[in-house]
Amino acid sequence: MKAILLGLIASVAICGPALAQSRTVSFEVGGVAFTPPMPEGYCPATAAQQPLDQYAATLDKDNLTSITLHSCGASANMLDYIIIKTPHAVAGTAVTRAQVLESLGPDFDSKDGKPFNLEDTETMLSGALAETTGKKAEVSLDLRPRGKDDVCGYFGGFNVTTPAGGKKIEMTVGSCITAVDGRVLVLNFYAAGNDPATLAALLRRSRAFALTLRGKPRG
Repeated sequence: MKAILLGLIASVAICGPALAQSRTVSFEVGGVAFTPPMPEGYCPATAAQQPLDQYAATLDKDNLTSITLHSCGASANMLDYIIIKTPHAVAGTAVTRAQVLESLGPDFDSKDGKPFNLEDTETMLSGALAETTGKKAEVSLDLRPRGKDDVCGYFGGFNVTTPAGGKKIEMTVGSCITAVDGRVLVLNFYAAGNDPATLAALLRRSRAFALTLRGKPRG
């Protein structure tokens, strides 16, 4: 499980005007369908956003990307979005939430755990950015465990991308690892900036979204 977890952690760094907001989100993991309410302030990807979302999903070889939602409306920011993922290795495996939380181990007992070693991911992302933009970029990740409760195992931190000759881009990610109706789900909430208060807010929002999820096996 730890090997699966590391691939999952690394994947949150891989990413990329919106549609009118839909009332629900629809996605499926391992034959289980989920149709939760759309988080407030988010919308499905537009036609212009879909190619970048699809490219980002192809970079993540270890995880199934179920859906990407983008911020929309008056407060829309292209760096604010949600990605829902599941490790391929457990996408069709029935598992309880308690089992998932227990498998995270003692690293998740701390709300400010030891940073994950993501050097390979930083190198991969720098290469992907150079390939897609034609410009070199340095990527620095600081992601670590952020504790757990009865709903989620939390991790998150900060992502700084510095294009050659350009202005650095700072992002925050707060994620919830959980299981709902037998399926592992990783709810990744992103936002612009590097404020610890933003990180705390994203972790709270990931938990709140987890509580809206209900799965139904496909007939």
